[in-house]
Amino acid sequence: MMEPVLPALREDLELLEGPLGPDGRMSFLIRDGVLNRFIRISQDTARLLAEWQAGLSMGAFLNHLAERQMQLPPAQLIVFLKFLEQSQLIQQPSGKPLVSRRPRGWRSILRSGLHNYLFFKIPLLYPDHFIQTHKQKFDFLFSRWFFWVTLVVLVGDVVLMVPRIDHASAQLASQATLVTALKFIAAYIFSKVVHEFAHGLVAARHGCMVSSFGVGFMLAFPIFYADVTDTWRIRDDRGRLAVASAGLIAEITLAIYATALWILNPVPALSSFFLHLALAIWISSLLINANPLMRFDGYHILSDLLGEKNLQARSFSAMRVFLRFHLGFISNKPDLKRQLLIYGFAAAIYRVLLISGIALVLFHIAFRLLGIMLFIIEIWLFLLGPLVHELSAMKSLRGKTHDSAKLLRSSFWAGVFVLVLFVPFSAHISAPAIATYQRVIAIYTRDAGISQSDVA
Repeated sequence: MMEPVLPALREDLELLEGPLGPDGRMSFLIRDGVLNRFIRISQDTARLLAEWQAGLSMGAFLNHLAERQMQLPPAQLIVFLKFLEQSQLIQQPSGKPLVSRRPRGWRSILRSGLHNYLFFKIPLLYPDHFIQTHKQKFDFLFSRWFFWVTLVVLVGDVVLMVPRIDHASAQLASQATLVTALKFIAAYIFSKVVHEFAHGLVAARHGCMVSSFGVGFMLAFPIFYADVTDTWRIRDDRGRLAVASAGLIAEITLAIYATALWILNPVPALSSFFLHLALAIWISSLLINANPLMRFDGYHILSDLLGEKNLQARSFSAMRVFLRFHLGFISNKPDLKRQLLIYGFAAAIYRVLLISGIALVLFHIAFRLLGIMLFIIEIWLFLLGPLVHELSAMKSLRGKTHDSAKLLRSSFWAGVFVLVLFVPFSAHISAPAIATYQRVIAIYTRDAGISQSDVA
């Protein structure tokens, strides 16, 4: 049987130096311009790619590595070949397009359709040329004097806003519900355009390309986005943090000036718009964008602050290993980072609550049959499906290393936690009582009353 040979790597890939890892070792990035993505690899993997020789047999390639003081077991080379194939880093057969894999089979088609139902993106603009050409015009936004002016305006907002809270409530209550909703929608769209432009502007100032601006739909709710995937090439952690936080900072700055204009503007229509703009920014920024438990700006900011790439995936993986050890399916105690465990459990609990709430909302707002279908889809994809997959993985580990006593002990405490968390209980004390009045006011009408029998 002929030994398989090494496939040829794609010629349009670019190997870049990446940021230093947590251990101080250099990392590298594979830039895939066709699929608009970056793949982070270690220094050893980059060296392996540098020694790659297409058409050479696996045995000859391993000998070639051994001559250069690189010891690689054959099993790891097979795993690396699978990685190259799954990542579409090898040359495709002639005539085969390089696109994301098309779904095969009804299960893959169904999974792809559900993914598109949950989230899909529509690019609207390709603003890289405009931003790169005009980015110098916005240099004043990054100056020290603009920061101090904004800080002074913020202090003025706080001082002048306190006595005008009742006026703001009255101004919102005096408008019709439809008018208020339309103003909030207009303010939301304007603030998000500023938000995404800020991401693109800061990315361009760090020498990165802004691929597109567009709108994504998550469960039919519009979410604007700026494709700044090219920021992976930024080696400085502070630079990536600046791009990740640019949108939030821009929106908060806009809210500060919108509040000042609402206080000072005598025109009712403009004053009302500025009020809605400030409220829309504070609500959307604090509840959505700044939330680190969702994959928005807050998540990327936290990931850069902790220096953890793929924070959510690594946290969920650490959480699974932690549970498997305490359930007795792993004998050796794993060395896990505490910050990954804390984030993993917090994000998992938040996801359960969020998905359950979304499923219940979809169940009630849609007609009955569609509501039931959407409820089942949400619960299965995000809650029951991953749980069944994890139970199946634990079942495969059961025959290898399984501590029944630890499993029973952990199951007992997990059951106690579920009972305390979900079983309703009342802290009120009930006793029979008689309600009596304290004061009676007699009311006399000028005209005689008419009973129902008299009317009949």
